[in-house]
Amino acid sequence: MPETILVNVSPLETRVALLESGLVQEVYFEHEGGHGIVGNIYLGKITRILPGIQAAFVDIGLDRNGILALPPATVPDADGSNTPSTKPALFQGQKILVQVTHEPREDKGPRLGRQLTLSSRYLVLTPGADYVGVSQQIRSRAERERLQQLLAQADKPGCGVIVRTAAEGVDEQAIAADLQYLQSQWQNLQVRAKGQQKPVLLYTEPPLFYRLLRDRASSALERVVIDDADGFNAAQAFCQRFLPAVCSQLELHKETTPLFEAHGVDAAIEQALGPRVELGSGAYLVIEQTEAMTTIDINSGSFVGGKSQEDTALQTNLEAVPVLARQLRLRNLGGIIVVDFIDLQQLEHRRQLELALAQALHADPAVRKIASLSALGLVEIGRKRIGQNLQQALCEKCPSCDGRGVLKSAQTVCYEILRALSGRALSGRALSGRALSGRASGGDARDLLVLAAPAVVDRLRDDAAVHIAQLQSRLGGSITVQVDGSRSPEDFDIIRVQAS
Repeated sequence: MPETILVNVSPLETRVALLESGLVQEVYFEHEGGHGIVGNIYLGKITRILPGIQAAFVDIGLDRNGILALPPATVPDADGSNTPSTKPALFQGQKILVQVTHEPREDKGPRLGRQLTLSSRYLVLTPGADYVGVSQQIRSRAERERLQQLLAQADKPGCGVIVRTAAEGVDEQAIAADLQYLQSQWQNLQVRAKGQQKPVLLYTEPPLFYRLLRDRASSALERVVIDDADGFNAAQAFCQRFLPAVCSQLELHKETTPLFEAHGVDAAIEQALGPRVELGSGAYLVIEQTEAMTTIDINSGSFVGGKSQEDTALQTNLEAVPVLARQLRLRNLGGIIVVDFIDLQQLEHRRQLELALAQALHADPAVRKIASLSALGLVEIGRKRIGQNLQQALCEKCPSCDGRGVLKSAQTVCYEILRALSGRALSGRALSGRALSGRASGGDARDLLVLAAPAVVDRLRDDAAVHIAQLQSRLGGSITVQVDGSRSPEDFDIIRVQAS
């Protein structure tokens, strides 16, 4: 499938989009001052051991400590018994080398691992290991054996090697140069770590655009379009040194229409921030993200074009599958994903759907696991988290609804105010807003001022006017309702005021 990489460079941000056959599949962002920390290697210090969750907190010099999963204290034997692990136990205060495996999320620190990896164009070096692995994407048995033999014979003391897909067909000299480069990086990292007393960053991944070129450059890559002259020149220099085959594919965008707008990337991003994705037939997907998982609901909508209910359900599900697969990549959804397909009764149709889903997800570069279609029409997908998802990267929690995604209706808030006023009438207290933390002036003043959002005030003046009049009689004072346009729809105050 032909691929295009688009690079939009601005003073404060770099955006990169990957297109396959003209469709936006993945989007990445890097802000001024740094990029994500996945892949970074730190000299850290263990601050706390938590046996109850088999984990340790590690200070790596950031605002929040990282979380390191501990190896099991025992390993299972063939006979079912357990033998103490031979790996040395970690202890509080110990200095260790760790690598970030997952970005920090909301109130959680970054996830860490002790199996370090250093990547280049063709190889991945794994210090402390002793093996040679070859990417499963290299299908030729002869080529796999050639690469394995080549790396098995190479001098790589104390390190393992994984051969990447890009190494297929590459000559011995290029692979040897890659290995030497990675070994020098590992040696420099070790030298930097010696004598350090505080947590420190030892290795960081290259900038976003270079990482993508390194990892995604393949025979399928047709164009790399950059809309900034300085960025274009820097890309040329990088490719001449590390990716000479890509130099001819670099292009400088000179059109007046912005690059991302011209290729529909901005529109794709805007759509992916919403929950609903329309299908051509009139059916649609609803994608909802929660703390625990992401749910995707398939709805037939206005589509009724099947020969039968079963046929309509099958057509809708099959139409949704490639769109679903694309949305996983575009939104960068990870963790547990539950897809609610429209129920299918026939076993053959269920198998057809499972096969279509597996084929659609085949091109997804993220590590994933797909469960079988359940009796309730649900499919569970486990997809490895890679950095922040699109929503996390571009959005923040709504201050009005506090991240719930919904607001109380004007009617509901109106009823809350009436209850608060009724409580004031009965107890002599002033109540206000969500926290019920009233403001008061004038000692035992009986006159009350209600401040609320416009829609709520309209409700109070129209629907609740009679009830407010009754409350005024019980209070022995006036109740004035006033619009405060600065308030969120749920926020209100009831204030005691002195009579003029």
